[in-house]
Amino acid sequence: MIYQGRFTFAEMAEELERAVASNATWLETFSAGQKKRPDHEIETKRKRGAVLMQALEDYRRAADRNHKKQEQQHGQSLPTKNAPLPAQAERTTMHDENTGYRYGGQAR
Repeated sequence: MIYQGRFTFAEMAEELERAVASNATWLETFSAGQKKRPDHEIETKRKRGAVLMQALEDYRRAADRNHKKQEQQHGQSLPTKNAPLPAQAERTTMHDENTGYRYGGQAR
């Protein structure tokens, strides 16, 4: 299944945690001993691990910032009952200066 939407910062951080763990497991298994892989593969995996860790830290910070921003906005409510509504004509038609057409109506 292909994911069609955008991942949140927190979801990205979770996936990066899994990737970091997977990379660490690979390094434990294949960096020494009987299953040792060539040195250039090990170095590539170490570099990739460092990149993943940096991205993980960045996404964690972004998720924290986003969470704090949402908490701040949670205290602010949008005006509902007391806010004046535009007149009916203003709600159904909007003039487009570039073409002269009105949305919701006929061309002029």
